[in-house]
Amino acid sequence: MFRSTFGFLSALIFSFIIFQSCDALETKEDDCDENKWASPQDPIISFICIADSKISCAIDTAAVRWIKYAESLHFTGNITKIYCSGEISSSFPYNSYFYPDNSSVVYDIKVGQAYQFKFQHDKDHLTIVYRIKATFTDGAIYESDELVIKSYYKDLLRDINTGEYYIQHILQSNMVWFRVSS
Repeated sequence: MFRSTFGFLSALIFSFIIFQSCDALETKEDDCDENKWASPQDPIISFICIADSKISCAIDTAAVRWIKYAESLHFTGNITKIYCSGEISSSFPYNSYFYPDNSSVVYDIKVGQAYQFKFQHDKDHLTIVYRIKATFTDGAIYESDELVIKSYYKDLLRDINTGEYYIQHILQSNMVWFRVSS
């Protein structure tokens, strides 16, 4: 009799512990699931750099180069979609070249291609990491430090003429560049 009562009480306590832990898991609310949008958005997004015309070299402070006189600008990096939970959805590398025509002081440079990403929460975001290498006709090559941009859905810009979405990053004229070749 004692064994059956002990077995019954043990089973009852074990069941109580299991149900309590399951109940605790159910009541633990996940902010990402709770605040998910009713209707996810999946825009096609371009990345555009706005380049001012001046490059200041960090190593040789007397050296000043102008982007408009560069033979080429080489953009390398990746764009990564990260969900609210921190889970990485997808990441795309890019490798783009731009050839300035020395006629303008500011360029709108479309980097990579257009990418489509799904947003379903205010905290979903894109992270863009890239470097720029500027090559000049005299053989001088300058490279930027690594640039990082974090962009949420609310930060996306929309072209009023085409309706296309884009992320814009303005390269500052006081941005630091390093001479990597002569």
